[in-house]
Amino acid sequence: MLRVLERVSSAGAGIAVVRLTKVVHRTGLIGAWVRAIPDGGQIEAATDLILSPISLRFVMAGLVRVAQSRRRGIYHLSGDGSLSYYDFGRELAASLGMDPAKVRPVQVRTRPDAVWASNAGAMAMIETSKRIGLAPQPSLSAIRDLLEAEPGA
Repeated sequence: MLRVLERVSSAGAGIAVVRLTKVVHRTGLIGAWVRAIPDGGQIEAATDLILSPISLRFVMAGLVRVAQSRRRGIYHLSGDGSLSYYDFGRELAASLGMDPAKVRPVQVRTRPDAVWASNAGAMAMIETSKRIGLAPQPSLSAIRDLLEAEPGA
């Protein structure tokens, strides 16, 4: 895949490819967690799947900077590290002022009905940081942005 991205980015002036890690938002699985935890609900979160969370706000800022730079290339927008969905769920619960014990650890990759899911973590942002001055997003910053976002965003 990287070979394809390199060809695309070198094909012509002004072409930029932006690769993202997991964008957390108020819909889907993470949104369901945001709604369930404050209501006293318990959530299940995978210990055997990892993510490198970034917020929609961070993605938008990164895309604007890439566009403003007018430089072709491959850009990575990533969190500052990798963590399991379980650890992310515990950070989210704590950020909501709830007991992280409300997050129950489960393994999903070994289930008989398991479907393929990406298990990719953080990507290096060294070149992206040099080019557009954006550092990887800490997971707690992604959570803060998530909680400040309008419901449904």
